[in-house]
Amino acid sequence: MEPAGSCLVFWTIQRCRSSIQSRWPYNVFISTRPTKEGQLPKEGTDIWMMQKRSTGWDDPQRVAILNSDNLEWFPSVTDNGTIYFGSERQGGNLEPKGTSDLWRSRLVNEKYTEPENLGNIINTPGNDIEGYIAPDESFLIFSSNGYKNTRGTYDLYISYNREGAWTKPQNLGDMINSEGWEFGAKLSPDGKYLFFTSNRSPFNHPLEKRLDYEELIRKFAAPVMA
Repeated sequence: MEPAGSCLVFWTIQRCRSSIQSRWPYNVFISTRPTKEGQLPKEGTDIWMMQKRSTGWDDPQRVAILNSDNLEWFPSVTDNGTIYFGSERQGGNLEPKGTSDLWRSRLVNEKYTEPENLGNIINTPGNDIEGYIAPDESFLIFSSNGYKNTRGTYDLYISYNREGAWTKPQNLGDMINSEGWEFGAKLSPDGKYLFFTSNRSPFNHPLEKRLDYEELIRKFAAPVMA
């Protein structure tokens, strides 16, 4: 789902200070690896997990209850083990066949519960993808092309957790979003920086001066920084 020509950009966001560094002792990731020896890799991605111990990392384990026959991606974990992730499984907001929605599964008695759709307050009839959940679950940053106030194709939005209910998502605005794609948000451990991916052009704004060849090459090669 990522567009060609993506580049890393970052922006400072002061409103999202929280316990950014999750203390969850697991690495949660997506993979197309087969579940049995001798099988071919899957066409889509599943969610896997591996635990960190004093002696190193355990072998990766596929978390069956989190996965479906469709794609799962971009897991984000809270301090208490709740996993937020994207999925095209059935039960989404667009059609019975499923759409790109954000889901959540809670850890209860050391087992994950059946994933629940985050509902219409977050998910739209469009594609809602790549949610970053604060470790204390106080806010959610995600990308969507389903809201009427998008600047481009996919914009970044934020929703706050108010006593267990999500607030109406707010567009992060022109200082962050562009006419291109913005997605894959992550915050620095100190909460000062929001890192995300964008395929915006370095020439979205007028140049201050005429560039020579070397300056032009550097402009194309360098990350775009707001």
